[in-house]
Amino acid sequence: EVEKANAEKKWQRVLANRPKIEAAISQLSERAQESPAHAAAALIAHTGLRPGSAESVKATGHYCATTMEARHLAFTEGAAHVEYVGKAGKVNRATVTDPKLVSALRKHAEGKGPNDRLFNVPRDAVAAAAPAGVKLKDFRTTVATVAAERQLSGIKPTITGDAKKDARHVVGILKQVSIDV
Repeated sequence: EVEKANAEKKWQRVLANRPKIEAAISQLSERAQESPAHAAAALIAHTGLRPGSAESVKATGHYCATTMEARHLAFTEGAAHVEYVGKAGKVNRATVTDPKLVSALRKHAEGKGPNDRLFNVPRDAVAAAAPAGVKLKDFRTTVATVAAERQLSGIKPTITGDAKKDARHVVGILKQVSIDV
């Protein structure tokens, strides 16, 4: 019940703040060059990676957007590629193409050894970079919601008139989109 209530609160907050969240993404990228906290928040906002915590790295050896190390980042022409083992031992991968954020990530990685933290700031500082009333996990939810909306907008379900068959088809579509996102 608590989990259900918290999920409902999160959805209400995200829906109410969605315009603010979407506007904040470019503002975070603007400040990412000068501020590691803003760069970490922008990375979460662009990719939907988990914020995580330093305690989690110590306890499990699993990383997140705020605790990733320089070795978890690689660059190609116009893109930054993130890859690390995160929560539950899952490999997390993301590609950033926003030019301002790619440039900021390069700057924050410059001169660091492979095992040096990319953003050496506390999670609270990263959370403070988000707009008032927006939590870091709201960025994750927004990224996933936009991805689902994009995928669903390209699907034209085949409706046969057979209620059971059509329901299975729609449920199958929703399940596949959920898995993909």
